[in-house]
Amino acid sequence: MGNEIIKIIKIFLASSSELKDDREQFEIFINRKNKKYIEQGIFLELVVWEDFIDAMSKTRLQDEYNKAITECHIFVSLFHTKVGKYTEEEFLKALETFKANGNLRIYTYFKNAPINAGQIGPEIMTLLNFKERLHNLGHFHTSYADINDLKHKFSEQLNKIMPKLAGEIEPAFHQEQQEIEQALKREIQQLEQQKQEIEQALRREIQQLKQQKQEIEQALRREIRQLEQQIGGHRPCTLLDKLIVNIRNTINLFRRWLIELNKWFKFAILCILALILSLVIFYVREITDPLSACNNTPDFISCGEKLGFPDYPSPGQLLPEEEKGREEFAKGNYKEAISYLEKAWEKEKDPVTLIALNNARVMYQLKSGTISPKNVFTIAVSTGFGDKIPPDFGGSILTGVGWQQAEFNKNNGIFKLIVVMANDSNNKDGALKVAKELVGRERIIGVIGPYSSHATYYVLDDYLKELVLISPTSTATREYFKAQNKNKSQDFSWFFRPISTTEIAAKNLVKYLEKKGYIKVIIFYDNDLVAQSFYENFTKQLKQSSINIKPEVNITKSPIDLDVDSLKQKFNQIKDKTALVLISDAFIDTESKEKKIQIIKENRGTFLIAGNNPLFNDEVLELVDTIGRESLEKMVIAIPWYPSDEESKKLADFVDQKPLPWSTKPKLNWQMAMAYDATKMLVEAIVQQLEQGQTPSREGTRNTLAKDDFNTEGLTGKITLKESDREDQSSSLISPDCSTTPCDWRKINP
Repeated sequence: MGNEIIKIIKIFLASSSELKDDREQFEIFINRKNKKYIEQGIFLELVVWEDFIDAMSKTRLQDEYNKAITECHIFVSLFHTKVGKYTEEEFLKALETFKANGNLRIYTYFKNAPINAGQIGPEIMTLLNFKERLHNLGHFHTSYADINDLKHKFSEQLNKIMPKLAGEIEPAFHQEQQEIEQALKREIQQLEQQKQEIEQALRREIQQLKQQKQEIEQALRREIRQLEQQIGGHRPCTLLDKLIVNIRNTINLFRRWLIELNKWFKFAILCILALILSLVIFYVREITDPLSACNNTPDFISCGEKLGFPDYPSPGQLLPEEEKGREEFAKGNYKEAISYLEKAWEKEKDPVTLIALNNARVMYQLKSGTISPKNVFTIAVSTGFGDKIPPDFGGSILTGVGWQQAEFNKNNGIFKLIVVMANDSNNKDGALKVAKELVGRERIIGVIGPYSSHATYYVLDDYLKELVLISPTSTATREYFKAQNKNKSQDFSWFFRPISTTEIAAKNLVKYLEKKGYIKVIIFYDNDLVAQSFYENFTKQLKQSSINIKPEVNITKSPIDLDVDSLKQKFNQIKDKTALVLISDAFIDTESKEKKIQIIKENRGTFLIAGNNPLFNDEVLELVDTIGRESLEKMVIAIPWYPSDEESKKLADFVDQKPLPWSTKPKLNWQMAMAYDATKMLVEAIVQQLEQGQTPSREGTRNTLAKDDFNTEGLTGKITLKESDREDQSSSLISPDCSTTPCDWRKINP
C-alpha cells in the first residue's frame, strides 16, 4: 500500500474457552480477509482477550476489555453450551455502546453442533437464560454448524456492511498527517529563528566591513597629509610628487590585502586538512566498526531498528513489544531492546523480529565489551516485499537467514554475525538501489539474494568483484543468464547458488507427464527471465518425448480474457490426456498472476494443471473455496525441494512448535531451506578463513567459495559446487492436499 490511507476496522471477538478452536480459526479467517481488504485501503483488526497484558493494574482487567469494546466497530460473540459471566458482561457493554451512539454492529452466533450428554451440566441454564434475555431484548441471533459455516455467514455480513462502515471511519493516516504538519510547523519556526540569527550575523559583518573601510580611508588621509608636509606643506604639483604618493598608497593597500589574504589562506588550509582527516577517520571507522553497516541507512535497509521495515506480515500491525523493542534498538539501548524483542518473538515468530533480536544481542555484547569488534562479521540479505510478491516468500527467506544466524551466534563462541536486511521490492530499480548501497558499506562481506532471477540478472555486474552474491531462490540456468547478458560482463565468478535450476525441474515435470500417459500440453508462459528459462528447458525436454506441445500462449501479450472454454471443447475427447502448463514469472507482473489464477478457475479440473515453482503459494490453495477440492488437487508443480517430516521438525523445534505469521503451523518450505543453506555457505566461507588464520574479507570469501573442495552441510543435504552452482541438483513434485483444513501441499512421486 506504501503511503496510501489505511482505514482500520476493529472487531471484538468474545467467547468462552470451550470454543478456543473456533476462535483461532476465526482469527486466521480475518487475516486472510485482510489480503483482499488491504488493497481497498481497509485493515480488519481483531481484538481478543489474549492481546491484553495480564498484569497488575489500577483497573480490573475485565474493565480494560470493556473499554476496548467501546472503541470497536463490530462486536462478535460465540456461544455453545454455556454463557460465562464475563462474556455476558462484554455483550451487555456492547449493547450499551450501541444504544449510546448506534455505531457498534453486534453479531451473536450460537454453535448448533451436537452436544455430548455427558458434557451437559448446570451451566446449560446460563445459555437458556441468555437466549431468553436476547429474545426479550429483540436481538436477532444466528446459529452455525461448524467453523466453515460461521466464516461463510460472517463473510456475507461483512460484504453487506463494509461499504457503509468504511465510509464512517476516519483514516488512521489522518492522525499521522496532523503529527507531520505539527512537526513541519516546528521545523519552520526553527528555520525562521535560524534566518534571524543569520541576518543578525550578516549585519554585524557589514558593520565591521564599514568600520574597516573608514579606518582605511582615515589611514589614507593621514598618509596624504604626511606626504604633503614632506614636500613643502602643499599638494604635490610635479609628476614625480604625484608618482611618489600613488606608489606609497598602492603599497599600503597591497600590504593590507596581503594580511587579509594570509588570514583566509591559513583558514582554507585548516579546513582542507580537517576535511581530509574526517574522511580518513570515517573510512577507518567504516572498515573497523561492526555497527557502521547499520548507521545512516536509507528507508529500504534496516538492522532491526526501523518501525516501518519491512511492512510485514501485515501493514501497520506490530506487536507492542516489537514496536518498543525497535524503538529502543534505534536509541542504542540494546539491553532494553533485547527484553522487548524476546517477548515479541515468543508471541509471534516474525522473522524480522528474529534478525533484530539476533543483532541486538551482538550489539549489546559489543557495547559491553564482552566481544571484540574484529570477531563480528556482517552480511546482508536482499529480498522483496510489496504488493506483487506474497509476504510468505520474503518472510521465508528472512526466516532461513535469521535461523542460521541464531545457530552461528550460539555455536561459534567469540565469533558473531550481524545481518543487514534490505527490501529490493523484487524489481530492477529496487535491486540496483540496494546493490549500490550494500557495495558501499565496507563491513558487509557477502549478500544473500535477490529472490527472483529477474532482479538477480540486473545486479550481477554491480556485485562483480565487489561482493559475493548467493541467491537462494534464483533458478534460471547460468547459460540463460549469459545468453541474456551479452551486452554486459560474462564473468559470474562472484555469483553462487545452493538451489537447483529450471533445467532439472523441467526434466522432472516432463518425465511425470510422460509416465502418466499425457499426449498433449497447452503451454501458457510469461516473459520474465525465470519463466523463459523454464520454458526453453521444458520445450527442449518435450521435443525428446512423445508429447505434442501445441498450442502455446504468451500470457504477457494475451488479453486477460483467456478462452479456456474453447480449449475444453476442442480437446474434450482427450481431456484426460491433456495438461495445461502454467509457466509463471517470479511475481514480477501482477496482471500475469491474475491471469494464471483465472485459468485455474475456468479450468475447474477439466485438464491437469502443471507448472513451475512460483505457483507454490497460499493464493492457489485458497482456490479450494471457488473450484472445490477435487479440481484443486488435479495439479502438479515442480519445485526445487520439499522437506521430509524429520526436516520439518527441525524448524518446528526452532520456533517452539509455534505457527509462522503467514501459516497456521511452523511449516518448512523450499525458500526458507535454501535461504538457510545460502547463509550456511557464506558463514562456512568465513569460518574457513578464520581456521586458516586469515581475516575474513570480501575477496577471501569469494576465493573460499570458489575452491574445488568447498563443501558444507545444509538443511537440504551436503552442498558442493561446480562452476559456482550446486553440483548435486534435485527437484520435487508436489500437489495440493485438501484432506485437512486448510489445504496444504504433499509430495508426489515422479
